[in-house]
Amino acid sequence: MKGELDRPAISEFDPRAAMAAVLVVAIVAAGVGYAIYRRRRRLSLAGRFRDALPDVDDLRASIKQPLERVVKAL
Repeated sequence: MKGELDRPAISEFDPRAAMAAVLVVAIVAAGVGYAIYRRRRRLSLAGRFRDALPDVDDLRASIKQPLERVVKAL
């Protein structure tokens, strides 16, 4: 029964096709690994809020000019 199956021998495969298949599998594996890495690196909710809020120095700089004008008017 084993002799009846017609399987191509390993030597009949084109080495370039095998290299291409290995390259495709490696690229897909790297892409999946990178996607998992990016997903696990997400910031916590508190970290996202902290990044969304303006920095104290930026707030101070944006308020400083209007406050100086109000002080001069008084």
